[in-house]
Amino acid sequence: MYYYVFEQPENKKIEKLQEKIRINLEELRIIGEVTKANPVQKPEELVASGITKGYNTIVLVGSDALISRMATYVVGRDVTLGMIPTDEKSSLAKLIGAKNPNHACEILPFRRIIEIDIGKIEDDKYFLSKIDLVPAIEKGIGPKAADLDSASSIIDFDDYKAQVRASRISVENGQLDTKDFALIKKSFTDGILEIYTAPALQKKRGFMAKIFKKEEEPESFTSMFHSNKFRISASPLMAVISGDKIIARTPVEFSIVPNALKIIVSRTKE
Repeated sequence: MYYYVFEQPENKKIEKLQEKIRINLEELRIIGEVTKANPVQKPEELVASGITKGYNTIVLVGSDALISRMATYVVGRDVTLGMIPTDEKSSLAKLIGAKNPNHACEILPFRRIIEIDIGKIEDDKYFLSKIDLVPAIEKGIGPKAADLDSASSIIDFDDYKAQVRASRISVENGQLDTKDFALIKKSFTDGILEIYTAPALQKKRGFMAKIFKKEEEPESFTSMFHSNKFRISASPLMAVISGDKIIARTPVEFSIVPNALKIIVSRTKE
């Protein structure tokens, strides 16, 4: 039997979608205990309760943000994770090979299970797919007089160091910007983290700057590195962002934990 954890719906639209998912699960006869997060019971508490009760398959029904957070919560526990993403343009739906929430329900009983890697931050934090580093001044925790024009970061790979001028750094465990399921699966099982950097912001100068008083948009990510372990330090300070929360600050160490999480995916041929 499955243990379902539904995210607390943020509006009526999501509430109706969750009800459709629940009915679909009943029609598919995918039996299990259904729980829903609320102001009193947080998703973490519900997941912990399911594990305590002895369920070995926990199915998360909710946004990508909720699923990503709960996925890292079960790392190291002997459970298999099912996902029913509810975001209209869910990235995690690509990870399991689902076309929509109904299809995600249909994937569950076939139980094709794969083991994927998880990204690790320092000794006690994890991330499923992606983490961002941004200048701390943007989050109000750095020196207000920080000069972003001279922003500099050092990525230490032990045997060599790379110095970059970056306005943002992205650390990714897998590629979710493609529709190729085989490629997505490979990127989550290759034992490697990818580091992308975007150039430091450049301020407009002269007469135009006086008129607009805005910074130009940063260029897209240009530099890329691969590694299974590295350390990032930065000046000015950078904040490590997961979703909309600050979870660490530079200097910070990243590593990969191979085969750390079992998930249910589509049986679609690669």
